[in-house]
Amino acid sequence: MRGGDEFDEIYRAHRDRLFRLAVVICGDRARSEDAVADVFAKVLPRWQRGAVGEPAQYLRRALVNELTGGFRRRAIEQREAARQWGDARGRREVATEVSDHHSIRDALGSLPVDQRAVVALRFYEGLSEAETAAVLGVAPGTVKSRTHRALARLRQVLGEENVNA
Repeated sequence: MRGGDEFDEIYRAHRDRLFRLAVVICGDRARSEDAVADVFAKVLPRWQRGAVGEPAQYLRRALVNELTGGFRRRAIEQREAARQWGDARGRREVATEVSDHHSIRDALGSLPVDQRAVVALRFYEGLSEAETAAVLGVAPGTVKSRTHRALARLRQVLGEENVNA
């Protein structure tokens, strides 16, 4: 059984990067903090049993799974809340109009979570298609098609002819 001190080092080495990745994928800092904490809590027992070979890859995949699984449930909750109380259609945030950062964040938020995860892993984390496929547990061809669809959608939302890939 592995010790907790080793896991503390892994936590310190990976928490900030995982948090940033989570923010890119889900766009919500509070949800990102919760997801990272949940992932470390879930991975610790597996780490102690010696079931985690490469911590960085294992944690990254666990985080993506945590975030993508929760989105389905939260999307249903948000649709139901919007149906009951109305939604914010027609309203635009001032920051969205004046900041490229917010425009890109919003554009990423318009992508389905599987496409957002691919974009985050490929372009934010800098992973290859094969590495991204391994993290997501899909075929490299799936990564290619999701990337293609995501970039096309980003071009459409941002109104640009070229989004560099």
